[in-house]
Amino acid sequence: MIFAKLDVCFWRHKKFMRAGAAACGYYAAALTYLREDETTDGVLEDDVLGQVLGVGTRTARKHCERLEAVGLFTRVARGYALNGYADKNETKEQIDSRREATRAKLATWRKRNQVTNRNVTGVEAAPVTVPVTSSESESESESDQNKQTPNLRLVPTGGTADSGESASVGVTRVFQHWAKARAQVTGCTVASLKLTAERRRKVQARLRDGYTADQLCQAIDGMMATPFNVEKGFNDLELACRDASHVDRYLQGGGGGHVPRSHRPAKPVEAPPDAVTGPEADANIERLKQLLSGAGVPPWERAGE
Repeated sequence: MIFAKLDVCFWRHKKFMRAGAAACGYYAAALTYLREDETTDGVLEDDVLGQVLGVGTRTARKHCERLEAVGLFTRVARGYALNGYADKNETKEQIDSRREATRAKLATWRKRNQVTNRNVTGVEAAPVTVPVTSSESESESESDQNKQTPNLRLVPTGGTADSGESASVGVTRVFQHWAKARAQVTGCTVASLKLTAERRRKVQARLRDGYTADQLCQAIDGMMATPFNVEKGFNDLELACRDASHVDRYLQGGGGGHVPRSHRPAKPVEAPPDAVTGPEADANIERLKQLLSGAGVPPWERAGE
């Protein structure tokens, strides 16, 4: 999202007060127009003057000349420059530098986490299982082997892997289980549900906490079996895997005993100790009805009679 920096009290500055309300508004709109463009370094070119606020070229020139007269604009070869634009807003050089730094940071993160476009979209090749002898498995650490050959998992001969699947495959399996369950509950299609970055992060965090993919699938089933969650639409994968307490709650059988406020029994209303009840209360009600009856005569006048 792009922002333009403008003091909230700019309109009280003497230059803006001299320019007038119309020119003041044109200045603010011109500033936002230049920030959205992000390439002109504070220069409003002649061919776009009328596009700002849609006032037309003739009216725009009057505003620009007025702003120039009070010292807010400066006439340059190709248009008008906003004085002091670079003091509070990014120039093209700064924007390019920021974008390059962001790209480098993202590339470093992807390399460190071995993230590619394939596993961002949820399509990941299954890990390759290579049988080895027990001695080879003990002599060579699994982490070193994985650094040399990604997606390669060493399994001792005659045994099975500790978790039976890699973290990425576990995330995909949990997501697919949730997508099918939500499609059955809400009637949507599985294809319309996406493995977003937030959903992926939540599932990965719970797997790192020690929960297995099967446990997370059971928690999803518990969430989908809770009427409150289904009725209110609280059935996202992110909710089921939000934290350990949510997983434990849904593993215990859907909601962990949560009852929505609308489904809770009403508390009995007890009369205060000094309340009038019984025949005396009925008599008071009858007297009140008599006082309120009549052809528009106020109760206090009828009571006086």
